[in-house]
Amino acid sequence: MDLLERVDIKALRKALEKGDMVLTDVTPRGETVSITAMTLVNAPPQKVWDVVTNYNDYKNFTPLVNKSEVKERKGNKVTVEFVAGVKFAFLSINGRILLEQTHHPIDSIEYRRVGGSLNMMQGYWRILEVDNGNKSIMCCKVAADLRDINKAIGFLLERIPFLIGPLLYAGIGIIGAAVKKKIEKG
Repeated sequence: MDLLERVDIKALRKALEKGDMVLTDVTPRGETVSITAMTLVNAPPQKVWDVVTNYNDYKNFTPLVNKSEVKERKGNKVTVEFVAGVKFAFLSINGRILLEQTHHPIDSIEYRRVGGSLNMMQGYWRILEVDNGNKSIMCCKVAADLRDINKAIGFLLERIPFLIGPLLYAGIGIIGAAVKKKIEKG
């Protein structure tokens, strides 16, 4: 069962008035399994949907994304190539990922890795209508095994697995903030 199926949306909306929320799923060893970020957006769901699904534009407003290109559209599935790079402390992480996005307009998108430098990446976007459609709760969940990006990162993360969480957190935070800013800017 998904988190959003168990939560009181009115209470979540009220909590998000005070700031964004990030939830981390971890193993008993402290390894991050997934990160879920939620934010209140001052825009109706359709506007959120339009920005989130305009994949070719990510390279123009998201600091991490160097390339974003739709490779194929088939029914409700869209395959997108992202090339990203980030410097985190002393680590430089660059990679290419091919994601299959499954659209369920206008409230959810599930994605999964179908190619690229990671062996596993999956997650979703959820868009919830609040305030009679004048605002939205935007939720993004990501689970990824970052050890596959390159040998140096793999070597480091095998020895210090708790770093996966901060890396995912930084990535989802930067992308989420950029998407929200694009939506609210117009």
